[in-house]
Amino acid sequence: MKLIHQLIAGSFIGISFCLALYIIWVEEFQYYLPIPPSKSFSATEKIDFHFLESAPQKPIFLHFFNRDCRSARINLEHIPRFMKNYQEDFDFYIIDQDSNHTIDLPHYIKTIKDPQGELFNYFRVMSTPHAMLIETDGTVFFSGNYNNKNGLCGPTDIQWSAPAIALKFLYNQSDPPIFPAYQLLPTGCELSKL
Repeated sequence: MKLIHQLIAGSFIGISFCLALYIIWVEEFQYYLPIPPSKSFSATEKIDFHFLESAPQKPIFLHFFNRDCRSARINLEHIPRFMKNYQEDFDFYIIDQDSNHTIDLPHYIKTIKDPQGELFNYFRVMSTPHAMLIETDGTVFFSGNYNNKNGLCGPTDIQWSAPAIALKFLYNQSDPPIFPAYQLLPTGCELSKL
């Protein structure tokens, strides 16, 4: 009888451990893996501004957002922190796939609704969160993610994310920095799985 109780207890512990690992995978670790690369826009490639009412007078920062992605929701809380320093020199846009909800953002960040994913497709964005910096002539200055090699940047290190650093370089009229691949490849929530 004692052996049966030990087997039941051991099975319960094993199942609990596997369940905990599964939950950790679903909620966190799966977002650390890179998504198979696509033909994303590269630096110096040109785009058109068909999605804006008029040609921009300032460089633009696009942040691609999908409410179903936990990482994107967390990230959206922190990006205004580094954007506010550049609100006079850049136009900031959130490209939001959700047409039913509004996002509470500072006045210097505008939202463009993209429920059909047309802009996501045009810019070849495969995952969220994702950022792009585009110069006024349509040249892509930066396209990448907010990964800091240990995962998604949070409140303490968002100012050191690749998009924030690229923003500083463009503001200073420097050439685009060279980032490691983990900051350029799609990471986070793969859109085809949301």
